[in-house]
This record gives sequence, C-alpha cells and structure tokens, in this order.
Amino acid sequence: MHLVLFDIDGTLIKGGGMGGRALRQAFEEVFSVSAVENSDLDKVHFGGRTDPAIITDMATALNLQIEDPLHPTFVEAFLRHLRSNVDTTPELKTCPYIPELLQSLHHDPRVCLGLITGNMEPGARIKLDPFELNPFFPIGGFGEDGFERHLLVGAAIERGRNHYDIGFDPEEVVVIGDTQNDIKAGRAHGCLTVGVATGWVEEENLQQANGSAVFKDLSPENGFASWLNEQLS
Repeated sequence: MHLVLFDIDGTLIKGGGMGGRALRQAFEEVFSVSAVENSDLDKVHFGGRTDPAIITDMATALNLQIEDPLHPTFVEAFLRHLRSNVDTTPELKTCPYIPELLQSLHHDPRVCLGLITGNMEPGARIKLDPFELNPFFPIGGFGEDGFERHLLVGAAIERGRNHYDIGFDPEEVVVIGDTQNDIKAGRAHGCLTVGVATGWVEEENLQQANGSAVFKDLSPENGFASWLNEQLS
C-alpha cells in the first residue's frame, strides 16, 4: 500500500493567481495599505512555499511588522477574498488528466490519497471545491503545519497513518509537486518524489532536484501511470 500525496497549485489545478490576489486584498483590508497594485509584492516568490512564509515576506515588502502570519483576523479576510476570487477567475482549471487520474487512483486498492500543500487547509479546500476534488483527499499536510515544506510532508504522513490505519514506511509514500521544493521536501523524509512540469518550473529544472521521476504532465501518454504502477507492484 502506498500513500500518494499531491500538491495543489500547478499540480492539481491552475489557479490563475487567485491566491495571490486574495492575499493582496486581505492586506489592504486588514492593514489599510496599498497592496492590490503594489509592485513591491511582485518580488515575493510563491511557488513551492507555505502560506505563513509567503505572508511574512509580503508583510516585509509592505514594511509591516506582524507577529503571527496566521492571525485569525487576517486569515478570515483572506479566505473570504479567496472564495470571491474562485467565482471571478476565468482561468481556473484542473491540470491535464487530473480528474481521470484521481478517479483511477481512488479505486486502486494499492493507493491511499492525500494532499501536501503550502495552503492553509481551509484555503486548499476552497481551491479544490469548484472541481469536486476534496472527497479524494481526506488527509494532508497544510500551511498551518509549519514554515518549511518538509514539515508538511511529515504531518501528512502521520495523518495518513492515523486515518488509514496503515504504518506507511517512507519508501511507500509518493510526493507529487510542480517545484523543486516539493521534491526536496519529499526527499527529506526518504519518500518517492515526482516532479510535474504543469506549474511553476520547467521540466529540465525539475530534473536538477534529483527526484525519483519527472513528467511533462500526469497523463498516461507521458508515462506517469506506468511509472507509478511499477512502484506499486
């Protein structure tokens, strides 16, 4: 039995920048600063990072001092704006073959599914809800679990063990993401790691992270299904 953990942004879905827009709107609302059109925030890197780290960097760029990047007032505003952006982002879509892949894995008795994402869990669920993907993922590692991405992998594995009542060894865990940080976080725990070039990073750059495998996307014609089947055998 293997635990297969999916990143969200750039791996399961393409969000059209809705998360970043919602964060800018939350900063404007909560701190009364000019954030929506602030070019200084363009320098903040999002790919493969956690919400607490991104929020901290955005605050620094806005010359704000914040003790808790996940303060309830800010989080409430962010989630409210994120829901609104879901409804107004025409570019929002799943990455190639994702609905079909998840259906297949859901019915595979050798596979248990989970998330590994820097999003806070409520934000992750908001992003997946339009595509009805949340039921595939009863557990995961989320932005609340730590600043560094490898902490999220550890949290996801522990939740997977508890939820599925299976003592997954590290080599029985597959971490799938679209950045080098996803691969590095999985490798830190001895997991199998898959890079997929549907998001933030080019395929050749993902190769440099020395993961277990890299694919153009997760559709069968690009080899992911065959590779995964070999790991599950």
